[in-house]
Amino acid sequence: MRKILFFLVLFFSAFSYGQLKQTKLTDEEVNVLATKTSQGFGEFNYNEIKKYKLENILAYIVEFQYEGKTIATTLVDVSYTIGAGYSSFSLPFRRVNICFRTADLPNEVQFALLKETTSFGENSWKIEKNEAQQEFLCPNTALGGIGLFYTEDSKKYTLNSLAGGKIKMVLYKLEK
Repeated sequence: MRKILFFLVLFFSAFSYGQLKQTKLTDEEVNVLATKTSQGFGEFNYNEIKKYKLENILAYIVEFQYEGKTIATTLVDVSYTIGAGYSSFSLPFRRVNICFRTADLPNEVQFALLKETTSFGENSWKIEKNEAQQEFLCPNTALGGIGLFYTEDSKKYTLNSLAGGKIKMVLYKLEK
C-alpha cells in the first residue's frame, strides 16, 4: 500500500499540468530532429541530449492547421534509455496517423487530399465513417501515416504540408 501511495504522489507531483510547458520548435530544431530520424531510429547520445537540451522533453505535439485554425492534433511519444554509462533519447517517428473531419475542411481541400498519390500511384487518402456516421479523411494505412518532414536535398528539412500547402504542420515540444 505504501508503494502505491508513493508512486501516486510521485506521479501527480512530477506531472502536474501546470508544470508542463509547450514550446514551438524552431526551424533549426525541426532540421535536427528530421535529420536524426532520417538516419535510422532517431537516437541521440548523451552529449547530443545535452547539446540540444532534450533531457526534459516528455513528448512532441503535432498540430495540423488550416487557415490558422487547428483542425487536428496528435501526441508523439519519445523514448529514453538510461544505462550504466550510456543514455539515449530516441524519436520513434517519421510519420503520424491522423484523420481530419470532413466538416472542418472546404471541398477544394478535401479534393486536393483525395487527389494526392504515392510514388507507386496509389491514393494517399480515403474517406472513412465512424459509428456516428461522421466522415473523416484518413491517410492510407499501408503508408504508415503522414510524413512529418520534407527535404529537397537531404540537407535541410522542414515540416511537411498537405493539400498543396493549405494544411500546415506545427511541431511543439512538451517539457517538464
